[in-house]
Order: sequence, then structure tokens, then C-alpha cells
Amino acid sequence: AVCDAMEKEGIPVPRPAGPMKGGTRVIAFIEDPDGYKIELVQRN
Repeated sequence: AVCDAMEKEGIPVPRPAGPMKGGTRVIAFIEDPDGYKIELVQRN
């Protein structure tokens, strides 16, 4: 839901939310205006 809202606002989402390889933790990446990637981690 958060990634969808960010995309609607024009924020690039190079990696949509999904489980990490070999794990169950859900992560996503967004990009700031300078192109830096910001990791989002879902807390359970």
C-alpha cells in the first residue's frame, strides 16, 4: 500500500515490496530526488 501511494506521487520504486531472498522479512526500495535508494523494511 505504501509503495503504491508513493508511485502515485511520482516517487520511483525500483524494488516493490516483497520478501527478501531466503527470508520472510518484507522490504522495498524507493529513490529520493538525487537518485539515492532508501530501503523500507516491514516490521512484524
